[in-house]
Amino acid sequence: MTHIEAELPPRRDPRYLAYWLGHHIARPPDVFAANSKIKREFRRGRTDILWIDKGRSIRPGTLRCVRRRSPAAKFVLYSADNMFTSHNRSHRFLRGIPLYDLHVTTKSFSVDVLREAGAARVLCVDKAFDPKTHRPLELTASERERYDSDIGFIGVYEREIADLLYGLAEAGLRVVVWGAYWDRYPRSHPRLELRNEWLPGLDYSKAINATRINLGLLRKSSGDLHTARSIEIPACRAFMLGKRTDEHVRLFEEGEEAEFFSSFEELLSKCRYYLAHDVERRRIAEGGYRRCIEGRYDVHSRLTTILEEIERV
Repeated sequence: MTHIEAELPPRRDPRYLAYWLGHHIARPPDVFAANSKIKREFRRGRTDILWIDKGRSIRPGTLRCVRRRSPAAKFVLYSADNMFTSHNRSHRFLRGIPLYDLHVTTKSFSVDVLREAGAARVLCVDKAFDPKTHRPLELTASERERYDSDIGFIGVYEREIADLLYGLAEAGLRVVVWGAYWDRYPRSHPRLELRNEWLPGLDYSKAINATRINLGLLRKSSGDLHTARSIEIPACRAFMLGKRTDEHVRLFEEGEEAEFFSSFEELLSKCRYYLAHDVERRRIAEGGYRRCIEGRYDVHSRLTTILEEIERV
C-alpha cells in the first residue's frame, strides 16, 4: 500500500497560499504532484485498488491514463464531507465522478446527487470511531482541570451554532468551545469560553471525557444529519446531547443511549436536567458506549463494509 498526499498543505507551507486561492475558485492546484505520483505508481506494477479521498485536485486525465494501464483496477472515491458545497467541490472532482467504479459517502443526501452527476455505483456508510483514539480515558488532575466543563462543543465555527451556545451562556450555563475560527464570533460572554484551538488525537478525546454534556451540533452549511462527533462522543463513554435528526435517532436510542433536542428551549431544559442528574447522565453515556461497540461503529467495521462492496463491483 502506498500513500500519496493530495489535499491541503500545512498553513506554514509556502504552497498553502496557492492552494487556498485555487480552492476558492473551485480549482485547487495539485501542490503535492499527486497526479504524477499516481501515474508513476501504476507504472511500477500491478495495483488492485486506487483509493482517493475527496479528489479535488485529481485530474480526470490521470484516471483515464491509469485505467488504460490497469483496466482491472478498482477506482474508489471516498469522502466524509459534502462534496457539493462551495467550499468542497472542484471542477476536477465534478468531471471525474463518472470515472470511479465506486463512490463512498457518509452523507445520505449525497447519494442521489452523485448518481445524477454520473456516479456508476454509490455506497453510503455512517461515520465511525477509531478505538485507539476515541475511548474512555483516565485523566490526570491537570488534564481534568484543563478540559473540565459542564457543556462542551468541539468543532468549526458557524454563526448559527455560536448563537445557540451564546444563548446557553446567557441562561446561566458554563459553555466551553474548542475548534477553529471561533475568533470570528463578534459576541462575548463570561460563561462562554471560546478556545480557538484545534484538539488533535487524544487531546480531543480527553476534552470529551472531561465534559459532562457534549453537544452533537450540526453545521447548517453542510446539511449534516450526523457527524463524526455523533459517534466519537458515545465511543468515549461520554454523554451526548445532539440535534434530533432521523440519522441520530437511528444510530442511538433516545433517552437510553443519547439525548436529542429540536428547539433551543428543549436544549436548555435537557442541559439543566442532566447537569442535575449525574446517575441518569452516566447511565445514558454507558448505553451509548455499548451501542458503539455492539453495533460495530468502529472504522475497521466500516472499512470491511466498503471492501465487501468493492468486491461486488
